[in-house]
Amino acid sequence: MEYAAGGDLQALIECAKRRGVPLGNERVTLWTAELASALEHIHALGIIHRDVKSQNVLLSREGHVKLGDFGIARVLTETREQARQRPCILTCTAALQLPATGWCAAGCMQNSVKR
Repeated sequence: MEYAAGGDLQALIECAKRRGVPLGNERVTLWTAELASALEHIHALGIIHRDVKSQNVLLSREGHVKLGDFGIARVLTETREQARQRPCILTCTAALQLPATGWCAAGCMQNSVKR
């Protein structure tokens, strides 16, 4: 993975809060769409990230999302049908701390960015 010159989303959120400058709906919407696309891509490859949070969302110099830190990611070894038969709840690691899937974690991050 190449260098993410824009830093991580958590640092950007903290900087914006300190300065009292909102990040803007357009930027947040773009990041959410790009994160959803990244999750869709890795899920299509059978990879589950398992640690989606603002510290693991990196930004390029141009401000585009790069999903990082696959340290606890797992490759699925069962079929979708087998997975559907087994209940599974992941914890949203952003501010809301609600039961969530990877998609909801992205939504939790979007909510924490907008605050």
